[in-house]
Amino acid sequence: MNNKIKMSSDLWVVDDPFEKGKFVDYLEDHSFETDYPILSLENKIKICTKANRNELATEIELENPVDQIISGFLEAEVIEDHENLTSSSSWGVIVSQVNTSIVGEDENESSCFHALLQKTDDGNFIQGLIQDITDEPAYNTVDFADETKTEIDELIQVCDIGIQEKPLIVGLDKSRKKLIAQTSSGDMSITEFSKEFSREMVFSKSLSPGVRLVGFDGEKLRFIDIDNGEFIEQKEISIEKGISPVFFDSINSHKSDSPLFTFYDGKKLNFIDLFDMEIINSIEIDGLKAGIDSVCFSSDNGIIYIENTVISPEEIEIRKITLSEETMTPIFRFQIGSYDGGLFGFKKTVDGKSTIKIFNAYPFGENVIDEFIFTNIDGEIESIDFDKKTKKMFMFTSSMYYETENISKWKRVNRIELKGFE
Repeated sequence: MNNKIKMSSDLWVVDDPFEKGKFVDYLEDHSFETDYPILSLENKIKICTKANRNELATEIELENPVDQIISGFLEAEVIEDHENLTSSSSWGVIVSQVNTSIVGEDENESSCFHALLQKTDDGNFIQGLIQDITDEPAYNTVDFADETKTEIDELIQVCDIGIQEKPLIVGLDKSRKKLIAQTSSGDMSITEFSKEFSREMVFSKSLSPGVRLVGFDGEKLRFIDIDNGEFIEQKEISIEKGISPVFFDSINSHKSDSPLFTFYDGKKLNFIDLFDMEIINSIEIDGLKAGIDSVCFSSDNGIIYIENTVISPEEIEIRKITLSEETMTPIFRFQIGSYDGGLFGFKKTVDGKSTIKIFNAYPFGENVIDEFIFTNIDGEIESIDFDKKTKKMFMFTSSMYYETENISKWKRVNRIELKGFE
């Protein structure tokens, strides 16, 4: 392959020092309309000012390294008295998942709670990182809640209990058979309530309405609500499990509240209405693998895109499109436009050389997907970021990073036509 012909953009190796660490999340900043990358390195959390990670905004020392992080945006809906927010508001929560932030544009949004799970030889701990929404840069408004011991071994969701800065943290224990709800700080740092299952559970970490949890026990989808200090099972759906591993879709489209919720049962990708708790459509796909969005996945047979449109809450049309016959690993998602538009990134590393494929869905609203490629890159690409102001992409290895041109100068190597929906 002629790399000069196939390369979509010039790449520059940037010699400037950059902040090292594993990308774990974004700190959203509505006032300044930007996202600050959050990195984890040993016992530290780092917040950078820009997507290129050249400048450190703040660094926070922890007792233990972070294993997992999930976030919940607390949203205050003022009912009557605009001067007395505490007594006249009802609290809800917009939930996001590890390595993602999903944010609404509600002007009443007031704070975000990031739950950090730390695993040690002495047990597991949860520490809360509280972010107030103000007119200051977001990295100047973060503070820690108390560290608390926990039985939780896997975080699932952050849920509202009506107390600002003390949301309910929900997760599974090490056996994966016990669902635990625990408050987040102070004297309330105890297991409030739990639910035991006879089989190991897999739970969705995707956005859900209110405090509805969805799990799978190998035989049934189980819809579980939190009400009056207990887990209440609302409905079950029997599932004929396939051969391939099952998974819930991992939404990673910050700045968008995606209405899609998907579950792969080993042979079919199922689209689920969380409100009515019904499977509204399914499509058979062999060997599907967990992705970083509800519409673009890797599979044993290549990269699959699910073109879809929501006709009504009871109906969704779906079509399967093969974007590439090459099996690659999902690494990157950047939201542009509608919930299933924007950039999807996949990687493959062979003999120390990385290849990155980027797919841009619905560019400028067109019913197409444009493919771009960056090939023969030295080192393993560990994470990718995109600066929405400069429109440049940054690709990070453990020791260096690469910078592209503005996306408008990228040269596509392929265009896939979408059928579109009326």
